[in-house]
Amino acid sequence: MGGAVYLAHPVPQEVNQVWAEWKVSAGDGVLVLLAEGSQEAVAGLQQAARDAGMELAGGVFPELVVQGAFVKTGAVLVRLPKPFRFLLTDGMAGPLAEWEPKAEEVAGGLETLVRGLPNPTLFFMVDAQVVSTASLLDRIYLRVGRQARYVGVSVGSESFTPMNCLFDRERLLGSGLLALALPGLPSARLSHGYRPPKVVIHATSTCQNRVNTINWEPAFAVYARLAKEQYGVDIHKENFYQMSVHFPFGLMLMDGTVLVRIPVQLTDEGHLYCVGEIPENALLTLLQAPEQNLMESVETLAGGMNQDGWKRALTFYCAGRRMHLGASQATAELNALGGGGREMVGALTLGEIGHEREGGYPHFHNGAVVCAPWI
Repeated sequence: MGGAVYLAHPVPQEVNQVWAEWKVSAGDGVLVLLAEGSQEAVAGLQQAARDAGMELAGGVFPELVVQGAFVKTGAVLVRLPKPFRFLLTDGMAGPLAEWEPKAEEVAGGLETLVRGLPNPTLFFMVDAQVVSTASLLDRIYLRVGRQARYVGVSVGSESFTPMNCLFDRERLLGSGLLALALPGLPSARLSHGYRPPKVVIHATSTCQNRVNTINWEPAFAVYARLAKEQYGVDIHKENFYQMSVHFPFGLMLMDGTVLVRIPVQLTDEGHLYCVGEIPENALLTLLQAPEQNLMESVETLAGGMNQDGWKRALTFYCAGRRMHLGASQATAELNALGGGGREMVGALTLGEIGHEREGGYPHFHNGAVVCAPWI
């Protein structure tokens, strides 16, 4: 892939060889997608970047995507186009109300970051431990608006264990965000393929990503009842962690957009924690996605890239989607995305950021595939 390379063993010697082949100089920059199984390589990557006078912007992911396969170790190095700018910050643990000044600081910083760049794209990497990503995106869009396009992912461990997973050439942070402002890239593409049923319910009590009650009943009681009524499936406390990834919530927006929210934790009180916020009084449905529907969405995504002549793509694939489909079908989707000989690298993600139509509002998704063009 032009300007991108996968290293199975990102030791300083191999990294320096890539720098030499790219003829890097002071002021150049590299995006690093690092597999969790190789997270010990961060210090060496940072030192290599400092020695070369380069900028480094990276995140740790559960696994990487390399052509048509998921890989558990290594690093993808992507040369950044010039001019680029980036912002790395932490301090985003807990509800946004607890770090409101930080949210305003970030939104203002990104407005400055894109100013003067030709046709800029904001590319985000957000720690999956940040529970207010959707609210932060709202705050950013209020400041930046249509001055930029938006694409991004959640990073960290697939076990959702807290870890420092965002880095530049000096720092390694958690509970934060890394944002790159990049010039002149065509709009990224996002799709999930979930189709909502007609039954709509109300999230009558929520707190960030926790749903306490639905239709004024304990959330899990309603969730389990709907799964039985709509899909004939028994979900109970003993099998919740095996079944919930197959039956996520659909968060219904006013414009008809459906955001997938995967439940990942059940409390003794019957509350459900999801990947991503659910506002109080939100309209919800209970989703199920047959393999055929999801594959159709990927084939449509691939067709759009073919039509626009994409030869290379950064591809980000939701970990929850892979759990739902299984490794074989998820790999088949990767192969469909790479059809026609398209070069493809990327990562397995814990949440996806983007808009489903050109110029649309940036939303935080689960269960999605995101493809971003690369030059």
